Amino acid sequence: MPQLVRADAFHGLIDLVHALGGQGTALLRAAGLKEGDIAMSGHYVVRPSFSLALEWAAETLSCPDFGCRLADLQSMHIMGPIALAIEAADTLEDVLLVAESSMHAHDQALTLAHHGLRNRSDCLLSVNLHVNGLAAAPQNEELCICLAFQILKQISGGAWQAAEIWLRHGPMGEPARYRARFGCSVIFGQPAAGLVMASDMLGLRLPGANQTRTTLIHDFLVGRFGAGKVSMSSQVDALISPLLATNRCTHEHIASCLAMHPRTLTRRLRQEGTTFLILKDAQRRSAAAHLLTKGLSSARAAALLGYSHDSAFTVAFRRWYGMGTQAYRRARKIDEYESAHGVK
Repeated sequence: MPQLVRADAFHGLIDLVHALGGQGTALLRAAGLKEGDIAMSGHYVVRPSFSLALEWAAETLSCPDFGCRLADLQSMHIMGPIALAIEAADTLEDVLLVAESSMHAHDQALTLAHHGLRNRSDCLLSVNLHVNGLAAAPQNEELCICLAFQILKQISGGAWQAAEIWLRHGPMGEPARYRARFGCSVIFGQPAAGLVMASDMLGLRLPGANQTRTTLIHDFLVGRFGAGKVSMSSQVDALISPLLATNRCTHEHIASCLAMHPRTLTRRLRQEGTTFLILKDAQRRSAAAHLLTKGLSSARAAALLGYSHDSAFTVAFRRWYGMGTQAYRRARKIDEYESAHGVK
């Protein structure tokens, strides 16, 4: 099934594109969408199309902070009933728990999780965005980070403070603009994206607290969309993707990112019927097909997937798809030709 996101996530996008001198309708068309697809509040659209629209807009309009600018035009209310539950939460940690368990009702590519950081008195709200078929989505990541930052500031009446902002990619434009926006250190190239805060912030009581209302709305969301508890395998999956091209995509490093002992991570994954190596192999398999389809050489694909030798990638690819990389490319070209010409 395709990943979906509420059409409300597009709020402000067309206006921003027009303000920057672009054509909103043309952008949507390039992403496989129509204006009617995003006009209905509560309607769902394909998440990868939304992600591509953001990345293309930033590139074609030469606007490196497009995601952040779009966040400025949005509010928590694009999330519909989730926003109502958040507004009535008792403490900041209640807000995080509601968002973590319900976010799939708004965006199926986004998972949130908060946990303490090893050897620090801080905790990390990790913002894990994993869009099918899209290896990197910096504008989407910055949109999510900016919205989370704005929401936490708003619901706390300005009392909440970020200690650091973590981003997986490098700076999109001048690094100084990040500091000006967030008012704290912004660290690039991190294994996970998220917002670092003092752990005692979790107990911060919120002015709009109404626990009964929060519980009712949360129960409604669970009843309609199911429970959205973030699994350990989903958290590990979100960390594996950006680390594949580095020498840090190891069981030990990911355990460190999750502030737990490697043996604890092994046990938690085993409880979900999987292992770190199985998850890493599945990510490599999916990414390999995508990279070759986009025209990258086998050597480049091997490097991006963390293989030290092309031969190891070739062996793995044959195990995954039952053919070599060249045969796979030829098969894909035949499929594309037949699809374009209506050949059955």
